[in-house]
Order: sequence, then structure tokens, then C-alpha cells
Amino acid sequence: MNKVSLFFKATNNILGINERNLSFTKKYNRGKARRIADNKYRSYKILKKVGVPQPEILKVLKTESDINSFSFDLLPKSFVIKPAFGFGGTGNLLIFGKNKKTGNWVGVNGKQYSEDHLKLYCLSILSKSFSLEFAKKDDFVIIQERVNIDSSLKRISSKKGLPDIRIILYKTIPIMAMLRLPTKQSGGKSNLHLGGIGVGIDLATGTTTYAVTRDEPIEKHPDTGINLSGFFIPHWKETLKIAIKAVDEIGLKFGAVDVVLDRDRGPLVLEVNARTGLGIQIANQEGLKGRIARVKGIKPKSRVHARKIGMNLFGGEIEESVADITGMQVVGFIAMANFYGPSERCVKRVKVKNDTGALYTSIDRDLAYELGFEQALKDFDALDISSHFIDKGEAVTMKREVAKYVKDHPEILALSVVKSGNITTIRPKVGIEVEMEGLRVPITANIADRSNMLYKAVIGRRTLRKNFLVDSNKLFNRYKN
Repeated sequence: MNKVSLFFKATNNILGINERNLSFTKKYNRGKARRIADNKYRSYKILKKVGVPQPEILKVLKTESDINSFSFDLLPKSFVIKPAFGFGGTGNLLIFGKNKKTGNWVGVNGKQYSEDHLKLYCLSILSKSFSLEFAKKDDFVIIQERVNIDSSLKRISSKKGLPDIRIILYKTIPIMAMLRLPTKQSGGKSNLHLGGIGVGIDLATGTTTYAVTRDEPIEKHPDTGINLSGFFIPHWKETLKIAIKAVDEIGLKFGAVDVVLDRDRGPLVLEVNARTGLGIQIANQEGLKGRIARVKGIKPKSRVHARKIGMNLFGGEIEESVADITGMQVVGFIAMANFYGPSERCVKRVKVKNDTGALYTSIDRDLAYELGFEQALKDFDALDISSHFIDKGEAVTMKREVAKYVKDHPEILALSVVKSGNITTIRPKVGIEVEMEGLRVPITANIADRSNMLYKAVIGRRTLRKNFLVDSNKLFNRYKN
């Protein structure tokens, strides 16, 4: 039986302390702070005043008269309707646009809504159909802008719905986090009890660990087929930063912050909750009580200090797990790499950029010369090929014409046509070996003049995709030595 199976056999031990975990809410969140967190509109106004980035609220409807007199045509094509006193996403209705033929609004599940349907839905919110059971005040309607999902999360998640990140904090210290992903089964919602997916996050690196749906382990997203472990959350430090600021400004001592990643604006606080939910423990294979015990006596000196405490205590070992699971080595966006030439004595260590946006690996001419490829450079220069082409077709034709001469020069593996901006170049390709974070692999690299570039080598995705995982959060200065 593997580790994951053993863990889920012990899931009841974690769930056994859930009742005690719920008691944290009452113990640490008394009075005003809890009432503010329960009211999404009130907490929104407080966070907006102090500059915490959030999706904008477009309209608030507090009475039946407000609803009846309001025209939904005044709103953008996509928006979210939610109750001010809702919990766990219950009552949230995502509208993605309008059907051109019918003129109706289209929801996340493909269901169409006329204006009368939307008004009836809003009236059901007023009648407290989705409110917290203990909400003392009458509920009202919040209409909020819909977030444009970050492209990296779009790839890992279902096409419909809004993925978000839940971070639990104790006295401003992040102690646990998970990525919540919608599925077709969940109707486009990220709620775990509806069939959404919860994926634990390593707090130190922002890397996903183990995934669950309906309290069962899962390795791949059922809709996209993408592996759920080893995914790096973009803007991870900024995400923790705004979550800490949010609970601090609201005054919660123990709570959860839900963050969404916008394509253009980065992390946005969706809402602050005084009640944390329970699925996050299963996704992280650990109960909250133990993590609270580890930080209970610690008093952060600042919000930055609180972030560092959480990152240092509850993460940092995920890279080894990812390497074991995927067989790939985790590297930073900027890293130190050893390059090996034809002779083992020709080794150069340089700072490189691991660029998933570049297809090919490219090294500077001077670096190639130092690695022992002087003959390859001489043979290529002897071909007397134009250094730049405006028309890529011309470059491809030239490459074909000189290909037969390249066969007589074994130092050159092949020629590569590379388009950068408006300029296309023909470059020689050579076989070398590269080593990063202890993993050494043979690769093919093209040689280019990078004398004016910051990095003497760029590692492209043809090299990366089989050997390395790029973590944009991984700090270069950790690996200088």
C-alpha cells in the first residue's frame, strides 16, 4: 500500500479533530472581526480603503424595490451574483455572457437566465436562501465583476468556473493553503463537496502537493488530464502578502482568505472567512490543530515576518517529492548551470534563464568557443550565410541550400532557423551537456551572438519539458554556491 493510500486510511483521524478545529473560530474570532468577515460587503469596503486588491463590486441591491427597478443590461457581459452573508460559495451565480439568439444570460453550467430569472434569483438571496444560518441581519445582493483567470490556471483547470486559493492564517501567520479547482462534475464551482478538487500547497514554494475530490485521492484533473502535483502557483509571495494584510485589517485571529489570480492584475482577495472549512486538511494530509500548536507562542514582528514564519515552518521539502513523482528536477527561472563541451575538461558555469516561452536552447558564441566548438564556428562562418533575414521563407530556403555542405562538417549537428521579433537568423546546432541542480542531461543547443544579452544562455522548453520543472518563485540567490 503506497503512502497516499495509507494516508487516506488514516483520514478519519484528521476528521476526528474537525469539531475541535471549528471551535477555533469562536475562540479566536470574537465580536466585531467575525461580524465584519461574515458581511462580504462590509469587509470589501474596509479592504478597499487600505488598498487590498479585490474584484470590483459593480452593484449592491438591498431591497425588493432595488431589484425590480434595476436593469441587468447596465452590467458588463460577465459578472457574479452573490449573497452578502453567504458561506462556502453557496449562492454564487457566475454569468459568462449573453446568448446572441435568445438574449438571455448564460451561466457557468450553460443554463440560460432571462432578466426575470436573475431578478427572482436575487429575491431568493434577499429571502436568506443562501445565508449563514446564524446571520442576524437581512441578506442582500452583491454583483461583482468576474475575474479573467490567469492563463497558467486556465491550463490546469476546467474551462468553466473560477479556481481560487484558500489560505488559512493564525494570528497573521499562514499555516495551510490549498488550490481549489472547478470541474464539470461540480458545475463549474470549486466547492469540494460539489465535486471540485482541493490540492494542498507547500507554503515555502507555492507548489501543489496532493489532490483530493470528495475526500478521495486524485492525480490528474478529470477534465484536462493534467497532473495536479508539482504545479507552481504564480505570484505566490504576493498572494501570501495580501492574505496576511486582509486578515490583519479585518482583525481575525484565525481565518481563511480566498484569493483569485487575475490575468492582468495578479492576486485579488475574493473574500475573508471566519470559518475555514475542513477539506483543506485532507488535501494537506495534516490537521490544523498541530500546525496551530507550532506557531501558538510566536508573535510576528511584522506582516513580512509572519509570511516568512509560515513559509519556513510549513514547506520547503516539496522539491524532493516532486522530483520523485515526476522524475524531473525543479529549477528556478534564473539558475546556475554547468555546460560540458566535447571534452570533459571543457566545463563552464554560467547564469542562465530557463525560458518556457523559448522553443530552443541557445548559447552565446563566446561560450561555445570556450566549450571547444571553435571548429564548428569556423565551419559555419565559412558558409558565408547572411546574418539576418527579414523574410523567414528566405531563411528556410537558404538553410536547405547549404544543408548538403553541413554534412561534411560533423562538428555541426544541423542548422536552425530562429525568428526573434522581425528578424530571422540561421544558427548552427551542436551537442552539449547541461547540468542544473545536480541533474546532467545531453541536449542540442544553437549558437547565437548574445554578447549584448544579460544571460549567455537560454534554456528552451525542448530541453526543459523532459528534464526540468521551472519554479518562478525559486530564488536565484539560494543557489549561487
